[in-house]
Amino acid sequence: MRARQLACDLPAVHPAQTVDSVVAALCAEHRPGVLVVGDAGTVQGAVSVDDLIGLLVPGPVRESPALSRAYDERNADQAVASLRSRRLQDALPDPTPPPQVPGDATVVEIATAMRRARCPFALVTDGGRVTGAITADRLLETVAASVAADTA
Repeated sequence: MRARQLACDLPAVHPAQTVDSVVAALCAEHRPGVLVVGDAGTVQGAVSVDDLIGLLVPGPVRESPALSRAYDERNADQAVASLRSRRLQDALPDPTPPPQVPGDATVVEIATAMRRARCPFALVTDGGRVTGAITADRLLETVAASVAADTA
């Protein structure tokens, strides 16, 4: 199967949206990430669930993970509450560019791009234009179906 056959839509968000609205979009769609799309409709980057989970970790804890034990429930709640009103562009000013694969990419090419970028999805492009995305679960479902068909 080729990338264009596996492509699906990912939710799109604007950089000015609040982090909690981005989390809501991810949860509603059960997707591993969202595309960050600017005013002109161009993809500026992507935000993965890993990026959003990283926002829950205070700076000092990122540098010294053992400090996470020092955060009680009240402090943890404050960290979560601080995300409610933060705009995505302020919380993650430089969204990670997701891997891109051409529409005729094979399963191995797609997996290689996703693995290299450590991203649970890849954008599919045709003629320099983003036409969809492939999520890790969609890729693995395709592989599993292919293996099952080969053993039947």
